[in-house]
Amino acid sequence: MDIGGRVIVFTCNSCVAGFGASKPREDIKLYHTENEKILYLPQNNAFVKLSEDLAEKRISVDLFVFGNNQFDLANFSPICNNTGGSCFFYPIDSQKSNDMKQKFEKLHYNLTRILTRENYYDVKFMLRHSLGFEVIEILGPFNKRLGSGLSLPSCDPDLSFTFMMRINDNLKPESRYHFQLVSLFVDNYNQRYLRIINYTLLTTNDISNYLCINFTFRRSDLFKH
Repeated sequence: MDIGGRVIVFTCNSCVAGFGASKPREDIKLYHTENEKILYLPQNNAFVKLSEDLAEKRISVDLFVFGNNQFDLANFSPICNNTGGSCFFYPIDSQKSNDMKQKFEKLHYNLTRILTRENYYDVKFMLRHSLGFEVIEILGPFNKRLGSGLSLPSCDPDLSFTFMMRINDNLKPESRYHFQLVSLFVDNYNQRYLRIINYTLLTTNDISNYLCINFTFRRSDLFKH
């Protein structure tokens, strides 16, 4: 099966005309009002549909955007969020003489990070667990997803997501409950790997032994060869 790749886009187009065009929004007037949530919603689903097509072809997109406050990032950032890419926005302040130089320096470091870090493609995750637990949803830059698994065109050390779980049964004291995270991915050299991480928790009735459990799977654990 052919694997997609990564597309890096540099733009200063405010996207007010053409494909996925959006109207400039008066952000200041909407802050601290019931309509503030509109600022975080796309004005149309053109880029959402495009991101779905790219994800199916396993293509990740990174955006580097220069401009002023007319940019509606909520409208076209899904093309990055849904494909495992990143969206960088550099607002330009024309009142500062060295503002462009500072923004170009940020661009340099952000781009260097993308090109030199370990990137993985056609990534699939699946969480398995003992009876008594249920995965409610998966949260990440791609918003919410249902089920116990997800797939992304690309994954890297800067991306994170969370499995939200519910206990739907009475757990037995002093019992062990098991969790297993499975990761299938392709590295930069087109080699496919399967990585499995097992985790076990021991239940207790003693409040002094209670700990707030946070499942943290490090990138080095997930993608170790």
